[in-house]
Amino acid sequence: MDKTNNIIYKQQLCEQERDMIIKERNYENILKKIKARYFFAIGLILLLLTIGQIIVQLELRQDKIQIDSTNMAENQELINQKNNEDIFIIETLEKTELGIYLIIVIVIIFETILIFLPTKKVVSLTFKEINERNESILNIFKIIHGAIFLVDNDNFNVLFMNDAANPFITNLEVGVKKGNFIEDINWKSISKNLLKEIIEREEKISDMEIEVTLPNEDVMVVLLSTVREFYQGKEVIVITLFDITLRKREEENMLRMATKDELTGLYNRHYMDKIISDTMERGIRYNFPVSVLIIDLDFFKRINDTWGHPVGDTILQHTARISSENIRKFDTFFRLGGEEFLLLMPHTNIKEGIALGERIRREIEKYEDPIVGKFTASVGVAQSYGNESFDDLYKRVDSALYRAKNEGRNRVVGVGDIEEDKGILFEWKKEWNSGDEENDKQHQKILTIANEIVTIMTLKKDMKIEVEEIDQLFKHIQHHFEYEEELLKKVGYPDYIAHIGYHEELVTKLAELKLKYEEGELKFSAFFAFIVEEIILGHLLEKDTLFFPYTKEKE
Repeated sequence: MDKTNNIIYKQQLCEQERDMIIKERNYENILKKIKARYFFAIGLILLLLTIGQIIVQLELRQDKIQIDSTNMAENQELINQKNNEDIFIIETLEKTELGIYLIIVIVIIFETILIFLPTKKVVSLTFKEINERNESILNIFKIIHGAIFLVDNDNFNVLFMNDAANPFITNLEVGVKKGNFIEDINWKSISKNLLKEIIEREEKISDMEIEVTLPNEDVMVVLLSTVREFYQGKEVIVITLFDITLRKREEENMLRMATKDELTGLYNRHYMDKIISDTMERGIRYNFPVSVLIIDLDFFKRINDTWGHPVGDTILQHTARISSENIRKFDTFFRLGGEEFLLLMPHTNIKEGIALGERIRREIEKYEDPIVGKFTASVGVAQSYGNESFDDLYKRVDSALYRAKNEGRNRVVGVGDIEEDKGILFEWKKEWNSGDEENDKQHQKILTIANEIVTIMTLKKDMKIEVEEIDQLFKHIQHHFEYEEELLKKVGYPDYIAHIGYHEELVTKLAELKLKYEEGELKFSAFFAFIVEEIILGHLLEKDTLFFPYTKEKE
């Protein structure tokens, strides 16, 4: 097929070059005809002047003969006078004729030098320029590697095209029709009428990006450029299509790497900040609700520790897939990092957000992995209100998530109005009793302070108040650890030394995070997440329960 196209292409080039040679010869013949007619006109003028001179001479001779036939004897004086007058007239006429002849010759020479020769030169240069322009247009087809079309300016019929243009047009009849640039190409990203209008309107188009569907159903991205030229004495449009499909794919890959999470294919946190801020601003401007939910896999660390990180990665991929299949087309799904996912839900109130979160939670619970088996997720949901910033919204949805964790995991907890979130994060349960009344009171106070911090956070009070509450929590935790260590020593807890070491690690880490938060290097949500995850869930509800049999036995 390519060989046939090359033959056709070469034949077309030969035809064009042959036409150029014929036209050049025609131009030379025209110049010869102009030259011949010019000199014929000059010769005719000279001939008429000569004939005129002969006639004058004949008339003068006739007058002389008549004079000679008169009676010369009777009026000799009159004859002499007449002869003198004739001689004068003849001499005057001869001089006049000579002057006129010289003037005519000078005029002919002047016209030849100043009019004919420049005209010949101009005509020759014009013909040469036309030939050069035609030849340059043809050379474009030989040099440029992109698809090139020579298109009729009136009807967009293709007059000529190179090999690279063949894949775009399929209904070709060689020697009869070369196709129509507008109608016979399957334009994907632009209508034919609009493209026609743009080409007709614009004198020149540079690098207009368009998608084209090829006959083999492949989609190609091209840059369309146009320029108007004269070819064979007629205005035409030279159109080029350069394939940039590969470049566009590379750009898309780079964008995907910058905005997408490599493991799950979801949008990453870097991209999330901009999208959410823009969505919340639009929600304020056009008065529509915006809700956010966070999905956190339950006991994910246990999955990684038991089966390894590759299996954990598979679970994350399953979670992303299941969740994506159950969200709406106008929702945006992100991976925050680790086992946490965030869903942005514009035009969604708190009730609708909770319902969607519950649907996702159920679908995750239904799935059974071949290695891990069943796994669950906890979901927190919050709705944005007023001019609330995303940081404030994130704090509230984060608090809802940890409440879901605290209430037993595998559930959805929603936070609607800001005021309804006061002091509702942690509630003391009977099963948390250690058997030592004082120790239980101290544990309850930790929960109370944590709930107070949540209230301050959600009501967007001054940061100074938050810092004061954090200082109080920090001091109380230190005091509690001292008391608890004395208690464990008294009851003879076998892991007493290890528990003390655990306390020291928590206090050191808490002091570091507290300092970073006060200096503005740490978000409140990250600091509070440590308190909930490590102090309350990890220490109080996990590590401390190990010594309950010893303290209850003493009781």
